[in-house]
Amino acid sequence: TTTTTTTDHSPPQTRLALPLDASALKSVAVVGPHFNASIALQSNYYGQSVLPQYNTPLLAVQRHMGSRAVYAAPGCADPDCADTAGFDKATAAASQAEAVLVFCGLMAGKVYNASRESEGWDRVAIDLPGHQADLVRAVRKAAPPTSPVVLVLIHGGQVAVEAVAPSVDAIVDALYPGQAGGEAIAQIIFGKVSPAGLTTVTHYPANLTSRRPDIHDMDLRSNGGLTYQWTTAPINYPFGHGLSYTTFSFALPQPTSLVHVNAAKLAQAHRDGTWFHNAASDVVGLGPDFAQQVLRVAVTNTGQVASDVVALAFLSHSRDGGPAVTVAGSPYLHVQDTPQPLRKLAGFDRLRLLQPGQTQTLSFPIPPHVLATVLADGSRVIFPGNYTVALGNAGYGYAHTTLVVTGQATPIGGG
Repeated sequence: TTTTTTTDHSPPQTRLALPLDASALKSVAVVGPHFNASIALQSNYYGQSVLPQYNTPLLAVQRHMGSRAVYAAPGCADPDCADTAGFDKATAAASQAEAVLVFCGLMAGKVYNASRESEGWDRVAIDLPGHQADLVRAVRKAAPPTSPVVLVLIHGGQVAVEAVAPSVDAIVDALYPGQAGGEAIAQIIFGKVSPAGLTTVTHYPANLTSRRPDIHDMDLRSNGGLTYQWTTAPINYPFGHGLSYTTFSFALPQPTSLVHVNAAKLAQAHRDGTWFHNAASDVVGLGPDFAQQVLRVAVTNTGQVASDVVALAFLSHSRDGGPAVTVAGSPYLHVQDTPQPLRKLAGFDRLRLLQPGQTQTLSFPIPPHVLATVLADGSRVIFPGNYTVALGNAGYGYAHTTLVVTGQATPIGGG
């Protein structure tokens, strides 16, 4: 399962609310509409299996807690959370616990309302459905001040959390974690595994639907923008964010901060299909002259826990494309005259169980299609100039370098 742990507003250098030490806890409360979810953890399009009924969040927490007390109450009968009738039992459970786990979110289904997501159904709001946010706040108020409150989100589509983030100490974004999802979540919460997942989308606040009220508006740049490439409006969490139970640093392994590559050779490599990275020889498929033309970042585990880590590579044009040029007899605009994304994802990779104090280097190829600018007529052109490179992730920061594209503006064709 891909599980991302984030905190409310604490920077990575501060002490996180997670993981919990099950052996040091006398009691835990498990509440929320997904507190004992089984099939709901699989979303839809799943096969027949008995595993979900043995791997609900409640059962998994009970296994990890052993003989210690686990107080449980849903608070809401289902994610619709239409009323507050069950709040008393949930707050009573929270009031007795040394840690509180609140399982909220959405579910897949053909009942078309705010808590359900399905094909042929567009949600009109992205905040927690019904009274779920009220439940989170009520549980926080009832819990002892020293008891951490952890929000676990079960969902596929967007869920805005800014209304409840001040009431919780950590958020585990579990998405739909699958048939053994309850156990996977418990292993994250109790520190059996250090999380390394990153957010796969930009997480927006609830006002997204009022900022962009027309769902038919396909202009990614209008009204504050959409996606990590074009959003300029405030967001909750960026694409590529996630924290682990250790800390990481990202640094350039080479002394120079510049990488040079020729536009025409990149375009030719795209047409030939030879730009990709050959891991065995650490060479981009551009011939011997380009043996060193990969983007590299040194990743160091600066904390105390062994953990996987994911690094992303982003490219953004500095908009200094120079004078207008002519390519193959057709005039092309200045690169600065063509709308440019804030950044583009050029690659990603994962290191497995990086040990405390250990450093490893990741290498990323230079993808020609990511460097290309799409013009108004649909053609794609690689413009010369400087491109800013960011290597790392949003949870622990980025190392920056500059990619210099030389030569003249060159079309790369389709594909």
